[in-house]
Amino acid sequence: MTYDVDADSFYLRLADMEPGTVGKHILCVENSEEIILDFDNHGRLVGMEIQNASQTLPVDILDQCEKLGITRREP
Repeated sequence: MTYDVDADSFYLRLADMEPGTVGKHILCVENSEEIILDFDNHGRLVGMEIQNASQTLPVDILDQCEKLGITRREP
């Protein structure tokens, strides 16, 4: 699981995949939630991305994720 703090985007990788093998992306939008499902070339679900994750997922889930995209803020 990864969480891009700057983009407020959560990603759950469900299977190992070779670069460039994601065959299809499906975008589902409900209210302000955007969920992108990644499928491999064989039609198997391999990953899921949730936009606006801080508004959708519990904080304890996001705290467990590897953090990406953390911008350095000046004091």
